[in-house]
Amino acid sequence: MNVLYLIGDGFVALFLAGWFMVWMMSPMMFAAPSASERVGAYLGALSFLYYPVYIGLLYWFFGGKLFSISGASLAKWTSIIVSIGCLPYWWSMVLLMLGVKRDD
Repeated sequence: MNVLYLIGDGFVALFLAGWFMVWMMSPMMFAAPSASERVGAYLGALSFLYYPVYIGLLYWFFGGKLFSISGASLAKWTSIIVSIGCLPYWWSMVLLMLGVKRDD
């Protein structure tokens, strides 16, 4: 394997590992008054939090491998992990669209 591929995979792995910090700090996106009352805020947060899935889909589309993990496996497992991590946001957005107000 080429050294440049290993360096590139290392950067991507660091970028993917940073998702947990982004996920942990993501409730701060809704700290402003009335920020949790807009569906657009949830869509923006979810589109940002799904960046590991986008990376996995790019690997799958271009037939690449991340440390010998196929792009299809990477896309599948990142979508499962990220979707589980984002379930509270999906639930809050569905409740907001149904008209249920939060009692903060």
